[in-house]
Amino acid sequence: MNISQSNFKLVNKQDGFTLIELVVVIIILGVIAVTAVPKYIDLQDDAKTASLQAIKGALESAIKLVYSKSIIKGNQNLARASGVDVDINGTTLDIKYGYPLANYASANGSWDDLIELDREFFSSTIVGGHFVIYIGEKVPTGLQDECMVGYKQVDGISSSPEITLNECG
Repeated sequence: MNISQSNFKLVNKQDGFTLIELVVVIIILGVIAVTAVPKYIDLQDDAKTASLQAIKGALESAIKLVYSKSIIKGNQNLARASGVDVDINGTTLDIKYGYPLANYASANGSWDDLIELDREFFSSTIVGGHFVIYIGEKVPTGLQDECMVGYKQVDGISSSPEITLNECG
């Protein structure tokens, strides 16, 4: 039995992808990336805001601890003067009406020590007489800047300190 070659069709086997298929895949990946990047950026801002909320909680707790120690010492009704202080973890902290001063920084320590601030992630400064903790390279110029927690010290005996949180993003 003689089988002729005309009965056989040569089938070209295709190895790999065509140029059109590769272009379509690249376009699809580009569309996915464009839609995913804004969501990823929002998640970063949410994570930074959550970290600042934790710092705000630590700041509130530290302030309450200072005020409690001030009551025990009996100097919660005194304006800032020589000897109006409390001791927190071996650090002498100057106070005004029982609350820490916003510009607390001395040879014995600072706000960063009081709330154990992670200097790799957070930075702090004094802005307009207020203590500010912020995330990022941009140093805040006021209490309205974003991505920061601010502490405003008491003005008088009947006032309380104000802690503000400005979200990121």
